[in-house]
Amino acid sequence: MTSKEPSHSTPLDEEDKAGLIPEYVTTREELNSLEFANINQAYLIYFSGKLTKAKTPFSFKWLKVLHEEMFGAVWEWAGEIRKKDIAPGIPVHQILPEMKRFEGDLESWEGFKHEPLEIAAKIHHRLVWIHPFRNGNGRWARMASNIYLRREAKPLVKWPENEFFIESTFRKKYVQALQEADRGQLRAFIDLHRSLLENQSLP
Repeated sequence: MTSKEPSHSTPLDEEDKAGLIPEYVTTREELNSLEFANINQAYLIYFSGKLTKAKTPFSFKWLKVLHEEMFGAVWEWAGEIRKKDIAPGIPVHQILPEMKRFEGDLESWEGFKHEPLEIAAKIHHRLVWIHPFRNGNGRWARMASNIYLRREAKPLVKWPENEFFIESTFRKKYVQALQEADRGQLRAFIDLHRSLLENQSLP
């Protein structure tokens, strides 16, 4: 861990705590644990049974619900579109039209019978690129892409989530693949997904 990376024991400042629901949370370690527990509850909703398009339509309305299910016990703004421009992320005024375009593109990818893993990687990339929420966009996008794979009865991608909180070799590889995808070159990003597929059959 470098000196620029926040320690788990680092106290949260007032900006970090804006919109935080549990008042007892004061450190990053407590926040991470709380978010992890909330995300696990969302995980149980989608990975403990068969999924249908009716339950997971991949509309922006449903994707906002997913974000709220993942973070709603922690943050007041969970599931709400951010109100400020941030980096990474497109300008706020482009979020709604780009999410609409995403819905149409997903329909096209499926219509052209793209490989489910390729579609899942495209879902992941597009949602991260849009970055519609104040925080949690990466974890939300990775969850959404795995939900798609689950719905299609395909093996899931096993992301090393702890690696995203430090300047690890894996994180650098992930960011580089995302940046290539931003330029329209998705092969490395798709291959990264493929390299992390779980080697087990679905129940």
